[in-house]
Amino acid sequence: MNNFNKELINKIKLFQSEENNIDVVEEKYYFIKYVFANLESLDAESLDICEEEFYGLKCNVDAYFFDEDNSTYNLYLGIYNDQNDDNATLSKEAITKEYDKIINFVKKIVDGRFFEFGEDSFTYEIADAVYKSLKDKELVVNVFTNYNVPSELQKDDIEEISGQRVSFRTYDLEDLENKFGQLNNDTFELDCREKFGEELSAVRISSTPDFDVYMCSMKGLWLATLYKEDSIRLLEANVRSYLKRTAKVNAGILDTVKNNPEEFVSFNNGISAVATEIKYDKDIGPANLAKIRSIVNFQIVNGGQTTATLYECFKDKLFDELKRIIVPVKLTVVKNISNSESLIRNISVFSNTQTAIKKSDPPSNLPYYIMMKQLSKSCLSNDINGSYLCYFERTNGEYDTEYRRNNGTKKFTNTNPKDKKFTKIDLAIAVNCWEQLPFKVCEGREKNFTLFNNTVKNQLIDPDDTYFKNAYACIVMFRKLDKIARKLKLSYKSNVVSYTLSLISLIYGKKLDLLKIWELKDLTPELNDVAYNLLPKVHQVIENTPPEHPEARMWARKEKCWDIVKTLTCDFAINTNSQVVEFFPKNEALVYIDTDENFFNSLVWMKLLLWDNKYKILNKQQQKMAKYLRSMADNPNVKLTLKQKDFGKDIFLFAVKSGFQYK
Repeated sequence: MNNFNKELINKIKLFQSEENNIDVVEEKYYFIKYVFANLESLDAESLDICEEEFYGLKCNVDAYFFDEDNSTYNLYLGIYNDQNDDNATLSKEAITKEYDKIINFVKKIVDGRFFEFGEDSFTYEIADAVYKSLKDKELVVNVFTNYNVPSELQKDDIEEISGQRVSFRTYDLEDLENKFGQLNNDTFELDCREKFGEELSAVRISSTPDFDVYMCSMKGLWLATLYKEDSIRLLEANVRSYLKRTAKVNAGILDTVKNNPEEFVSFNNGISAVATEIKYDKDIGPANLAKIRSIVNFQIVNGGQTTATLYECFKDKLFDELKRIIVPVKLTVVKNISNSESLIRNISVFSNTQTAIKKSDPPSNLPYYIMMKQLSKSCLSNDINGSYLCYFERTNGEYDTEYRRNNGTKKFTNTNPKDKKFTKIDLAIAVNCWEQLPFKVCEGREKNFTLFNNTVKNQLIDPDDTYFKNAYACIVMFRKLDKIARKLKLSYKSNVVSYTLSLISLIYGKKLDLLKIWELKDLTPELNDVAYNLLPKVHQVIENTPPEHPEARMWARKEKCWDIVKTLTCDFAINTNSQVVEFFPKNEALVYIDTDENFFNSLVWMKLLLWDNKYKILNKQQQKMAKYLRSMADNPNVKLTLKQKDFGKDIFLFAVKSGFQYK
């Protein structure tokens, strides 16, 4: 190897700096995310990181991903070497110890003993999700390491753990060096006439200076043959490992090939492929039809599972059936050779994007987030390079989509610098820290967001310029505190930073000059001194766990931890405002309708319906529910479900926000 690990570490550090994730994790986790994104050709955000470690239980999982296409649960364990050393090798004892961690975790899932992690832990959430549907899904354990691991010590097979079949995939430093190759320097030309006995009929559906896109089809036998002859070259740009025929989607392909080969083209989405050149005998005519004679550097970027399964059929000697299989093919021909590696990587990533819907995705259309998005487009910031915006990513992947729409121009990145981008998750973490709820923030991104979102839905005020700037200032504080914590080499960094921001908010009575932080996009010198003073103190509280909560990250999720941190002091004087910054002021309407005496009062709902009859504000569903609440409110024998009651409160608050006078 030629300094590959040094180059890999540099790329991971760059990746870490570009991510700018407010829910900051250790470099090991960025290593896992980076390898995941490159190996699986997926968005790194598809991967859920789990920072928790259970030393006493001798088990651990570092990350989790549910592959919807293959109905597969993927568990990840990372063994990170941060030294620029290509020769570091894990001993048998060391690699066995690491394997045992993830094996013990799997055992607890299969045996249903994961309650030991605590129901409020993310590890418990992962175990519970896998346990509930493991009978219908595949389970794959992935081990990533940039150490060398002797091949005889690597797990790369299917093992049985407590009666459950589990597939293992191990990638060591040598594997990563091999896998990360993009285009082979050697030119490979696929002669269609020679290989298939005929030219490929295709239609060109798009043409740009950088690439052309063609639609065509291939027979199943052709793809199976190509895979048999050189699977590595064929799938070089899509290095996702084949999950054997045990995966449901692949078993379905096998069944279709055997029993209904003519229907394959209807059931299967086909494959996406790239090439650097195609050759044909005649120029493409007005109808954009082409007869492709040969393809240079043909590679599959999406559809590797399909192709590998067709090869399994080939090994089963289903030749006649494979001849009847028609596979749709989208072929992208990259014409800009100087940028081919980047283009092919992007094509591979976006062809394979299958980001799971998270709890933070559906609420994106709430008025609050729409307003925050509008404000992010109007609240200008300035520095020596000019004006710019702090981009609010209201929906997952929105920034990258807009970046591509603008062809990755410097004008877009200068106006919307990536390091100033923030998401709903970032917003929820920073604001809830300011609101002095660090123990809730430490429960995890999604749980914290659910709390934040429920609070947002019950607010009557709308965000304005000042609200937006104050909120972003909290994000700046979190990020700057994280950098200081990293510099101080504090462990449990995300927990310590969350608590420190909450403590600063408490000590200074929520009266910090957040608009000054917005202008600076940095801590003031005085606040910087406060950070250096408080971070180590908070770290000591979180690290010195009580006997009843021996895991530091679990301890940080307890309100008792916050009670102790609140006793910490700092004598540094800071210029503060006279006005308290409250993101969620007391909602009198919510207090009113939360009272059973008011909620179960038919006159309240009658008054609301009369108001709506005049102004026509409620939709039919809201009207129907309000009428139901009016009719049953005085009936003690009727019991509402929690969902019905929440819907009723939402209707009431919506009406109040729209002008309904309830008092």
